[in-house]
Amino acid sequence: MEKTINDYLNNSTKLSKKDLFTVLKQGADLIRTGLDYRSLLIFLFYKAISDRYESKVNRIIKEEKGLSREDAYIVANSEFKMYDENTKELITWKEVTKKSNYLEELQNALIKFAELNPDIISKDLMKALLDKLGISHLESEHKARLDQIKRIFDKLDLSNVDYDIIGDTYMYILAQFAPTKGKEGEVYTPYEVIKLLIKLIDPEPGSDILDPAMGSGAMLIEAYKYTKEKGRVGLFGQEYNPDMAAIAKLNFILHGIEKNLVKIQVGDSLKRLKFDENSQFKVDHVVANPPWNQRGYGEEMLGNDTSLRKIYKYGFPPYNTADWAWIQLMLYYAKKKVGVILDQGALFRGGKEKAIREKIVNDDLIEGIILLPEKLFYNTQASGIIIIFNKEKQEDRKRKILFIDATDLYIKHPEVRKLNKLSDEHIQKIVETYREFKTIPGFSRVVDIEEIIKKDYDLSISKYVTKIQNNNSVSIEEIDGLWKNIEEIKKEREEKEKELEEIIKIIVNKNITGKIWDKEFKDTEIGRIPGEWKIVKLGEIAKISSGNTAPQEEKYFKNGKYPFIRVQHLKELQEEKFPVNYDFVNDYALSELKLKLFKKGCIVFPKSGESIKLEKRAMLKEDSCVVNHLAVIEPLYENIDNLFLFYYLCTIKTSNYLTETTMPSLNLSTISNFLIPLPSLEEQKKIAEILSTIDIEIETEKEYLDYMKKLKEKLLAALVTGKIRVNSTTIGDLR
Repeated sequence: MEKTINDYLNNSTKLSKKDLFTVLKQGADLIRTGLDYRSLLIFLFYKAISDRYESKVNRIIKEEKGLSREDAYIVANSEFKMYDENTKELITWKEVTKKSNYLEELQNALIKFAELNPDIISKDLMKALLDKLGISHLESEHKARLDQIKRIFDKLDLSNVDYDIIGDTYMYILAQFAPTKGKEGEVYTPYEVIKLLIKLIDPEPGSDILDPAMGSGAMLIEAYKYTKEKGRVGLFGQEYNPDMAAIAKLNFILHGIEKNLVKIQVGDSLKRLKFDENSQFKVDHVVANPPWNQRGYGEEMLGNDTSLRKIYKYGFPPYNTADWAWIQLMLYYAKKKVGVILDQGALFRGGKEKAIREKIVNDDLIEGIILLPEKLFYNTQASGIIIIFNKEKQEDRKRKILFIDATDLYIKHPEVRKLNKLSDEHIQKIVETYREFKTIPGFSRVVDIEEIIKKDYDLSISKYVTKIQNNNSVSIEEIDGLWKNIEEIKKEREEKEKELEEIIKIIVNKNITGKIWDKEFKDTEIGRIPGEWKIVKLGEIAKISSGNTAPQEEKYFKNGKYPFIRVQHLKELQEEKFPVNYDFVNDYALSELKLKLFKKGCIVFPKSGESIKLEKRAMLKEDSCVVNHLAVIEPLYENIDNLFLFYYLCTIKTSNYLTETTMPSLNLSTISNFLIPLPSLEEQKKIAEILSTIDIEIETEKEYLDYMKKLKEKLLAALVTGKIRVNSTTIGDLR
């Protein structure tokens, strides 16, 4: 029988990693609907350090006979302070959460913790994170969910759970929300890719390691764990977003990493690495997964500061991608090795990037390039690359680069069906090939730089490693893996179909018996509708706007943070994919050009051009600017459900309303006069829920067909070549 959450909570034995993952998975499921996932991280952090502190206090009292509890608090403050000696205030989880307004008190306690422990986390960083979460002023529905999560944590005793397990649980929560945050553009590096990168760098005990695009701190933590048994390493990280820097700080604490080993700064690393105050700062190794193709760091941004010219000595990158700016930054601060994860385009793009790449190749700094499998990352299906630079190449590797094509090394992700994952065996194969620096036909090749020069400094893996074509390469494991995926989808389909069946039965039965309506139908301009429904013009319930003229100058995109949505992005938005080719505009563009910023949830569709005829609709996934070829619908009142309105607008064929001009167009007054039927808010939500359930079923069906096609391809290759034998087995037997 499957364990319930209470089985774990009521168990007096020490919680295992698996137990804790199971409990926190249920907490994660509670938080998905509208709450920020970092609330769960905050709860885990504060409960863990509070339990450890209280356990330490009890141990001190037991060991030091006659010592008062207050004195025990002061002694226990040696690791981190949770008792304010001046105000006599104890700020542990148990003390704070027993109050009726515990969310507000918890927020105050976290700020107090930062004040008492400035060497662990600054007050400014903690406030940046808490301001982002806003947990003290949530809507009642979201407060109720946090109450449920609080009750889960109340029952957990984390005092005797190892630091590694607590830290890994923290990372597990981050991974749980990675698929969703990936769609919204947040970067999360899969643990297996981090593990591979650190093994390739192979940091030695006593070395210093820098991550200038630190994020949650996962790479530095893995470097610490890699050398922990042999000796300590110094960890340096800089992060652009203060709230993410705070998440990293808490991550280091929960992994039990001594505070004197970690130094964190907040700021834009490409413009100023804050550790480099005296121009003497260098580390042994630099690692990072920086934002791919980051815009706004061309010569106009980086070239004005003369102090940066020594960093970007190979040249400034183009405005539209900072990949080779990150590489140069990392090379400048590294004494030995650099490991960076990037998009494949960095290997072959021309222009300014090629000029930089050419100089770095000629300086013999690149030691290895690994092409990763597709679908490893949460925010893109494309294959990434790892480039290893080495300033201390051994003699037999000089003027050579090792290329590895690891695109076939993957297993299906156990939790996210659409993703792949590196296994430990795959990681080991890549690492061994790199360390032995050897050629394996179809997998890796050691290439002289002279050959790369002849190929015009194009570092594409396919230029140097040719896959061995083998129709007999299909394995039983591949067939089995595909079939397991199909079975999972079938199970999901069955669940959704049962859900839909119940919904349809209720709808049909109630409509046949006439029980669903209290009043008669009525005839309207849009046909017969229930008597209690209203008919309104779209302009009466929503603000209708045009988008913005697209900015042309680079200055409006520097450090941009608001997506600029164009017509070509609508399909990706409809499919809830994160468009990787967004432009991002900055606050300067908003103020200087008076660009309109539209809220998350607004509905957009084309109002001019041939794209009108495609009848595309989409909802904004975050606050965004949109191009002027799009109309934007923003509901004005709380009794209008965005999703219901979106679905109804999908029924209006806008091409029927085009004005007679050379270019097909819809004017805003025409859109304002669209007639909308308006049921109660409750019924709007139910309608939207039913239709979105069907949308999920449609997507699942597409995925099912995709896997079936892949299965056929594999079986075709295997059966007709005799790789898989069926002998006298009949179709009837197979069934």
